Amino acid sequence: MSLEGADVYIDGVGALFFNGQVLKIDLLTLYPDPKENTKLNPRLAGRLAMPINAAVQLRDSLNRLVADLQKAQEQNQKANPATAQVESAAEADKKAKK
Repeated sequence: MSLEGADVYIDGVGALFFNGQVLKIDLLTLYPDPKENTKLNPRLAGRLAMPINAAVQLRDSLNRLVADLQKAQEQNQKANPATAQVESAAEADKKAKK
């Protein structure tokens, strides 16, 4: 089976396995429970396996992406101060409910 050029959608990450040379990541999708329509059950969609150097490269790429997203969010808050106040109030409500 070849996935060349195909996109695979996942809803989340399951277990991570590392044997000293290869990192394996379980990729999950959510499917409705046939008995309860409101409940979603995770199913294994596939497994991503990579050598440690690729895992380090993935980590570095994700760190850059998160930094870029934080920078964009900060710029958006500076450009739209009213939006930032609404977001801060929503975050305060979430913390108060915990």
